[in-house]
Amino acid sequence: MKFYVFFILMLLFIGGCTKSVSENISLNEECINSCKGALKEGRNLENGPCLLNPMKNKDWVCDVAHNPRQEVDDISENQCNSYKEHFIEVDPNCNFIVAY
Repeated sequence: MKFYVFFILMLLFIGGCTKSVSENISLNEECINSCKGALKEGRNLENGPCLLNPMKNKDWVCDVAHNPRQEVDDISENQCNSYKEHFIEVDPNCNFIVAY
């Protein structure tokens, strides 16, 4: 009996983790796609602009930055002002940098 309870709890735990990982992948893709769309529109992303402020998931924002960071990345006009809990950074060529 204890084994079955443990097994069910593990399935619930793994199911919850999987949702979180797949949601993060989806948010990363949303940010990258927004970046690619901005490039297609001819936007200059070298100043590290905020792209999605907030994203579809209201706790996240999508920001362009450099890797390694440059001074332009720390200028407040280039940062997302509705920063909540999490952010995703891509470089000016739309390559994923980090998600916090």
